[in-house]
Amino acid sequence: MKLVGTAAVLMLLASCAIYGDRTGPPPGPPPASSSGGPPPPHAGELTPMQGNGGDLLLAAGSYAGDLVVQGNGNRVTGAGPDQTIVEGGLSLMGDGNVLGGLRVIGASSVLGDENDVRGVVFDQPPEVLGDGNFVR
Repeated sequence: MKLVGTAAVLMLLASCAIYGDRTGPPPGPPPASSSGGPPPPHAGELTPMQGNGGDLLLAAGSYAGDLVVQGNGNRVTGAGPDQTIVEGGLSLMGDGNVLGGLRVIGASSVLGDENDVRGVVFDQPPEVLGDGNFVR
């Protein structure tokens, strides 16, 4: 019995020698932050997205101006609603567009059919005109 106790103590000491006296979760990427943290850094100005079937990836950061999407079947993806912030509004005109992973602060409108903006957090409820639009 004493040998088993000694082995357990030796294993504990060996793990302390390897990992130190750290407590808490193992190292790795930090969990996704929620609101209440510092605002994301300024990432630039937005330019209008026009055309059909385009993909726009917005990295984490705060973007000045309005996000304008004109056309059909476009996809706009941000890093997450608390990481990708549009300081202006959203002006979406077209059909079958999908937007997500971002937060929009200003006045917004979704005009067209079959658009999916459920992944967008709006500070102000958007104006929605058309059929089959998905808005949170």
